[in-house]
Amino acid sequence: MSAAWAASSSAPPASGADANANAVTTNSARVSSALRRAPDSRDAVPFASASSSCMPCLLRKRAGRRPARRKSCASRAPSADGPVESPRLAHVDGRSVTRIVPCSHYAVHLPRPAKRRRPRSTAVTMALRVRPRRGRSWASRHRSRMSEETEQPDAAPSALRSAAFRWFLVGRVTGSPTGPMRQVVEGWLIYQMTGSAMALAWVSSARAVAMFLIAPFGGVLSDRFEKRWMMLVARAVLITNALAVVALLHFDALRPWHLAAVALIEGVAFALIAPAMRSVIPELVPRDSLMNAMSIAAVVQGAMAIAGGAIAGLLIESVAPEAVYLAVCVLLVASCYTLFKLPPGLKAGRRARKVASDLYFGVRHMFGRPVLVALVGLSFARNLFGQPYRTFLPAYAQDHLSLDARGLGALTSAMGVGSLVSSLVAASLGNTRHKGRMLLGAGLATGASLILLVTLRNVPAAFVLVALAAGFGSMSMLLTNTLVQSESKPQFRARVSSLGMMLRSLSGLGVLPAGALADRLGVPTVIGVMAAMLVVTYAAVGVRRRDLRRLR
Repeated sequence: MSAAWAASSSAPPASGADANANAVTTNSARVSSALRRAPDSRDAVPFASASSSCMPCLLRKRAGRRPARRKSCASRAPSADGPVESPRLAHVDGRSVTRIVPCSHYAVHLPRPAKRRRPRSTAVTMALRVRPRRGRSWASRHRSRMSEETEQPDAAPSALRSAAFRWFLVGRVTGSPTGPMRQVVEGWLIYQMTGSAMALAWVSSARAVAMFLIAPFGGVLSDRFEKRWMMLVARAVLITNALAVVALLHFDALRPWHLAAVALIEGVAFALIAPAMRSVIPELVPRDSLMNAMSIAAVVQGAMAIAGGAIAGLLIESVAPEAVYLAVCVLLVASCYTLFKLPPGLKAGRRARKVASDLYFGVRHMFGRPVLVALVGLSFARNLFGQPYRTFLPAYAQDHLSLDARGLGALTSAMGVGSLVSSLVAASLGNTRHKGRMLLGAGLATGASLILLVTLRNVPAAFVLVALAAGFGSMSMLLTNTLVQSESKPQFRARVSSLGMMLRSLSGLGVLPAGALADRLGVPTVIGVMAAMLVVTYAAVGVRRRDLRRLR
């Protein structure tokens, strides 16, 4: 067929009606032959042009007409030496009959006669005259519209669509109850051995000191290594810690300083695991689902915290304290299994820089963004002024509300219910706007609830106000964590989170001077003054920081 193409292209052009008839007859026969061979043959006829245009465009140029530029003309790459072979082309009489399977611009280049009048004498020419399609058909437009509607996210994106985040939640279900279980059994054992509230304060201070000292380095290690391995190592430390206490209880060798050392080790493990737990969530879900993911994680943690305290009390009364620690070990082993289902995630990599250098860059990143400084400062103020009421709640319930141990337990349960409800509300909001304004409003509502709590001194109102204070405090903490994670760069998220946790643990040490003031001035006075300072702090930051109010 190459020879036929060369012969036809070298033949002198005819003129008149005979030329038109001969062209139509010859072209019809060769079109039929080309269409029979082109789909099945790998050696179809070349298009014989060293230009970037096809043969019909060249012929139109020779005739003095404007060439009809097609998309497929520019996509062809002919050789400068002459014709090249193409499996998708078939040429008839120097003019191409092109078959393009995936493209719908045009199906056939029809040969034109010597005259400009279109031949209409044969059915073959009319059948092969296929115009380029303008636009898409209704079916293709409908399919594309349906696919776009299917791919569009919902108004409130759900983080549960991520399989990795579902495994993370399973780990939260098995790991979250262990913290309240350890706190209940440790407090019960210390009070049974010493009968002193000061011993409880010292154990709590040991945990806070460990968190304050280790938290920054925990963030650096979480950014440098894989976060799932950091969580695995921390939980392995907690398992070893619990087994050591079980052994000491079995041989009747447990002493108060043992529990203080246990609390110190727990503080170290928590300082390692907390930055990784908070900074791994943005790696498991998209950015628009981050608020939903943090809310769901907070709901799970709140519900499991309520269940963990109840389970610990039941095991202590029905079995023994050793059973609580054994249950903690079983739950932590189950949570370790879920960590292997998580993806590797992001890490900064092992670099030649020292840990102090990484910590310095984390601090510089945080102070280089004023919004992060404001968020961490509000978190510090919330823990310094809005959390000591939890410590003084037993004294307030007994001295000012005349509640016994059962009433104190109900009051503590009301706090858990408030936190759980606030987490559910935050989860239902999804990726809501105005997170900055919601954060400021939650902080102000927390302080106002505490002021009303110490002012009314009514038992039914106390249950409601304690639940409101805990709920708004939990909402404020959730929004702060979400905004800190979303506003930080991925390689600095764990370090910024650890710096915030360090400041929160430092605010936990402020309970000691607050307790000294409570002995002299009274618990309601101290709680009211600290709540008023919380309101003033949030109001001042909200007025001065416009960028914080505009956070979404």
